[in-house]
Amino acid sequence: MQNTNTPPIIQTPNSITVVFDNKPHSISREHVSFLKVRKAIAESDWDLAQKLIDVRSTIKNFVSGDCEIRNGTIYYQGEEVHNTVVDRIFKFMEEGMPWKPLLKFLSNLMANPSYNARKELYNFLENENLPVTEDGHFLAYKAVSDDYKDLWTGTIDNSVGTTVTMTRNRVDDNTNHGCSAGLHAGSIDYVESYGGQRGRKVIVKINPCDVVSVPSEDCRKLRCCSYTVTSDFGSILQDSCYGENGEHVVTTRKSESGLAEADSHFDDGYNWDGSEFNMG
Repeated sequence: MQNTNTPPIIQTPNSITVVFDNKPHSISREHVSFLKVRKAIAESDWDLAQKLIDVRSTIKNFVSGDCEIRNGTIYYQGEEVHNTVVDRIFKFMEEGMPWKPLLKFLSNLMANPSYNARKELYNFLENENLPVTEDGHFLAYKAVSDDYKDLWTGTIDNSVGTTVTMTRNRVDDNTNHGCSAGLHAGSIDYVESYGGQRGRKVIVKINPCDVVSVPSEDCRKLRCCSYTVTSDFGSILQDSCYGENGEHVVTTRKSESGLAEADSHFDDGYNWDGSEFNMG
């Protein structure tokens, strides 16, 4: 039976606060279901309003790789996960942003054997504005010579399409060492300061599980054991998500209603009426 008892509620053009079960719940216009919540309130459908407000509670079961969202909680191989990536996944859901790539990223990240890399990587990516890809990897910048060789030895080929690897246990995992053994990539500031006026810049794609060290000092780079060169540098990476080959697939913008929208040709695959999921 639909609950028609009117709870305490405050509405403004940009926010809604409503009390359910003696707890206040507030959303802004950024919330993906803001207009649907307002409609449910106008129709006194309080059960629907409560469900729409609480994004986590609407997802009863969804699986991606070794990660599962179950009853509003994210698990990796059956164990509950609490970290920055989890917070961002639910934040992206609330704001209508593409969140499935982040869930894939989390699955890849949790497969990384390095505790420090699992702990530090996503914060590093956020701080340096390095985006994820649809398959849960991420993009970074690298400085190379004019003939696509590495600037340190001049022997490693970094031509577009090339995957560069080295044995993981040869990569220095000490986060106190800023410059040390390993394959390096990082922020645009890092490659511009390291490469200077020499050579060229390329974009590389890295699997989170292949990151070995995120140095604690502010050197704006990381060390990994593998990366793939996806393209020559063309412009700063500004989107929140790119395709599996580093191609543009999504931009974030505001709609006329003030809500965050994803580009029309990015299919997040999430039906916000809950029909894709087991709603329980």
